[in-house]
Amino acid sequence: MGQQGATDEVHVGRDGFLFLAGGNHGVFSYFTGKSDPELGSAQTFRENLESRASYCAEHDLLFRTVIFPEKCFALSSETGIEDRFESLYQRCYASEVGKSPAAGMVKYPVEKLRENSDAFSRTDTHYAAWGNLYIVQQLLMDIFPDHVSEGIDKIAELISDKPNFSGDLGRKFTPEKTETCSVVKGRAVPFSMAANGLKGGNDGICVLVSSPQAISDKTLLIYGDSFFRQMLPMLAVFYRKVIFLPDAVLSL
Repeated sequence: MGQQGATDEVHVGRDGFLFLAGGNHGVFSYFTGKSDPELGSAQTFRENLESRASYCAEHDLLFRTVIFPEKCFALSSETGIEDRFESLYQRCYASEVGKSPAAGMVKYPVEKLRENSDAFSRTDTHYAAWGNLYIVQQLLMDIFPDHVSEGIDKIAELISDKPNFSGDLGRKFTPEKTETCSVVKGRAVPFSMAANGLKGGNDGICVLVSSPQAISDKTLLIYGDSFFRQMLPMLAVFYRKVIFLPDAVLSL
């Protein structure tokens, strides 16, 4: 029996790369410019950014908004199709964000991910370990300038290849599509992690991380989804406490 899958939802690209094409968000439609966000979405994004930045400034808190580059844009050459993929953030949001005094607090770490296949899992919507490590490095280099290299090196030593891995896209096929994917094996520092027990999706999932031997004594509060949740073991190298709460995260 041949391999079967939800081909309207998942696109099979080159070299075993799978891409979320449809789903609840119509990914390919937005990233090829066939669909646009709702009118006023960019202004709402800017207003939310400014209100959050203002609150953090008043309470002497460091604030960042992180936008995770979408796989079909970062690896557009691997899709194997002629449609031009564009960054949804750069096309529809960046201009409005640029008007804000808080624009510098928006991090869009796309440079090394762009056309770097090692950063991505072939069978998952998320990044592979090397991609996650690059994101962490870019986010923290101005927060821990004297220690970021030390922490990144500790994590890099634990990255190895995991054969027969099947991600969220690979599992949509029968039989499952698999790959050899980079993962972190072991812990760069000892830490404990506790969650509220919810599984599946992102709604309502809360995670607390305690890392007594972290590089700093700082606490990190994250409002995010599975992209940030995958990075928690890496962030535990740098932060004494990490509090993860669910929120809509932008993949643009």
